[in-house]
Order: sequence, then structure tokens, then C-alpha cells
Amino acid sequence: MKDVLKKAQEYWMSAGRNGLAHYRAAEIAAKRNRQIGIPNVALSSIVATSVFATLSDSVDIRIKFATGAIALITAILAALQAFLSFGDRAEKHKAAGAKYGSIKRKIDMFILEFSEKQHEQERDSAIAKLIDISDELNSLANESPTLTEKVYNVAKMAFDGSEAFPTLKGGGSA
Repeated sequence: MKDVLKKAQEYWMSAGRNGLAHYRAAEIAAKRNRQIGIPNVALSSIVATSVFATLSDSVDIRIKFATGAIALITAILAALQAFLSFGDRAEKHKAAGAKYGSIKRKIDMFILEFSEKQHEQERDSAIAKLIDISDELNSLANESPTLTEKVYNVAKMAFDGSEAFPTLKGGGSA
């Protein structure tokens, strides 16, 4: 039974690391969305206001050129924001992080349920439940947005240094 619980602990670590990594990726994507979105809104406002001023013939050509350049930059920022879709990415990473957190809590309950059980009948039940958890982790890994290696490694280091590892009754980690 200890081997089954050890595997559950490995899944717990994987779910925790991936969950944290997805939350970190969501923060990064949301920040990038703001870095493009806020200047885009500000420049759009400037262009919208300036266009009316440049309609008269008495306006200096440099002001007309500056308005055109700002309009071009605004269009580029809008295209980047639409193409890179950082807002959508942030939402998908956040949802994946929440799902990994849910699986991690399931594993907590699994360990609580089976940490004192030693009979063969209970082993079969534990293995069946652990297979379900494994399938859930595999499915989530397939449907989740891709994490960069850097984001995952930073999250792994942070998670490994901060989380209390689930222990088994009767003496420490398996």
C-alpha cells in the first residue's frame, strides 16, 4: 500500500507544481495584456481627439504627421493585442491552475482516506481511485495551455520550497 501512497504523493507534487506554474503564467499574460492595452487605449484617445484638430488647413504639417504616426502605432498595438491574445491566455492559465488545485485537494483526501489502510481489498480500491486521478491529470495536461520551461521551473522551485508535503500516518513521507 505504501507504493500506492507514494505514487499519490508524486501526483500531489505534480498537481501543485503545475497549478502554481499556470497561476504564474496567468499573471504574466495579464501583465502583458495591460502593457499593450493601456498604451493602446491612451493613444487611441489622443488620436481621436487630434484628428478633429488636424482637419483644418491651418494646422502645422508636423502635427498632422504626429497624429498619423500615433494612429499607426495605435493600429499596431491593437493588432498585437488581438493576435497575441494575452487576455485569453491569462484566463486559460488561471482556469488550468484552479483545476490543478482541485485535483491536488482530491489527492489530499485520497491520502487521508488510504494512509492507514493496509488490506489487499483496500489496495485495489486505492489503485482504482488513483488511476482516476491519473486520468484526470493526463486530461488536464492535454487541455491546458502550454507552459514555458522557465515559468514551470520557477514555479517548481517556489512550490518545492513552500508547500507542506503530505505525510503518511505512522511516520513521515513515504
